[in-house]
Amino acid sequence: MAGALDRFLKKVNFTKTEPFKDTEVKKVIVHKLDSTWTIYIANSHPLEVELISSLKSVCKEGFDEVKRVDIEVTNDSFDDADILSYIEYYMDELSTKSPALKSLKGNEITVKNKEITVEVTNVVEKNLITSKKDKIISWLERMGLP
Repeated sequence: MAGALDRFLKKVNFTKTEPFKDTEVKKVIVHKLDSTWTIYIANSHPLEVELISSLKSVCKEGFDEVKRVDIEVTNDSFDDADILSYIEYYMDELSTKSPALKSLKGNEITVKNKEITVEVTNVVEKNLITSKKDKIISWLERMGLP
């Protein structure tokens, strides 16, 4: 882990630093007008989704004079198992935040050649998942899985 990232993680009181030992900070953009930062990090492979999500949550609160820190992630490589892990996590998050999506909880999700398939049991579920498609894709991209 680069010294800058190590210092940053300490600044936001993020203690789970070991998984970031091979993470590289690509760039930091300071948005002076709204007192926010965007930090771009790169990994050779995806880190555990809970870890990245936890870091993003901590960073939303910012520190000192920085209102919020956004983390953008890139991964040099990832496979279908990584995508499945991330999509299952996010679908669980979505179903918790949106009661209408609770019916999708437990539905089978498969990933083959980076194509995600979500099993639905009716037209309502199909319409729900279709309405969230862009949001899901955007989230996966921010997590480093384009």
